[in-house]
Amino acid sequence: MDKSVYIIIPCKGESLNLKTIQQALPHSFHKIFVVPEGDPMNNSTPESNSEIILEKAPNYGSALRTGIAKALELSNSNDLIVTMDGDLSHDPSFINELICSLENNNADLVIASRFFYSYNFKTFRLALSSLFSILVKKILDLKQNDITSGFRAYRKSFLAKLSPQSEDFDIVLELLFLANESSGKIIEIPFSPQKRLYGTSKFRPFKFLLSYYKTVQRLRSKLKH
Repeated sequence: MDKSVYIIIPCKGESLNLKTIQQALPHSFHKIFVVPEGDPMNNSTPESNSEIILEKAPNYGSALRTGIAKALELSNSNDLIVTMDGDLSHDPSFINELICSLENNNADLVIASRFFYSYNFKTFRLALSSLFSILVKKILDLKQNDITSGFRAYRKSFLAKLSPQSEDFDIVLELLFLANESSGKIIEIPFSPQKRLYGTSKFRPFKFLLSYYKTVQRLRSKLKH
């Protein structure tokens, strides 16, 4: 494949998990780690083909936007950009599946979907994400089942057209909404998340619902009719 792959990993307190991720990712991939001030990873020496970017704002959305801006700056128009979490819930070996699906289907965006076959209510977090996806996809007229998955592969040329403003986890919804509004070819492929090995989850249900509620209202006003 005559294209480069850029991996954006927003991470906060994930230094132990990131060691495993770095070992699993192919050397040819350009890794962009976005970490907040004071994170132990700030003192790490980047491996070759890797960058550690300091993000003053501690929120996921801010970190992802910083990573996207860097990837867009470094990459060529035909390159590919992957976003993933740093807690190992997103299996690094699955990136090849995303890339192959993107190329074989001539898609603009491929989503690793936890709800490809059906919605999942086995855990509180999955149940909340399932209910939220069912409701919001109707409100915003989205065709995809998993609207909160952050494990995605984009064509650089397509991602460059999107300009998200969200500050937190709601950025993944905004990016998907903008992708649909831009008439991109979006596909989902089945994916099962892994359990984290180290650290604790940053997921906070009340904060999740509040940020997404505000974003849904904002995006709804922009919906094409």
